[in-house]
Amino acid sequence: IRYFQPDGKGKLEMDNGTMFLPNDLYPLEKETFRLYYTSASTDQQTIDIYIIDNFGQVQQLTLSFNNDNNE
Repeated sequence: IRYFQPDGKGKLEMDNGTMFLPNDLYPLEKETFRLYYTSASTDQQTIDIYIIDNFGQVQQLTLSFNNDNNE
């Protein structure tokens, strides 16, 4: 798994505590996992997550978030 953040700032981590750095490749050790994203931006943000299997097939997931300051 690897991720990129073209817009905004934040951090992505796995349920086992692994903190991801953008563009680095990390092995998935379990078939089921959770990802947690924490924003460090007040503007719109986008992250692209790529999951790559052992055969080189790639699945891309793009997530976009908007800031909402309504209280």
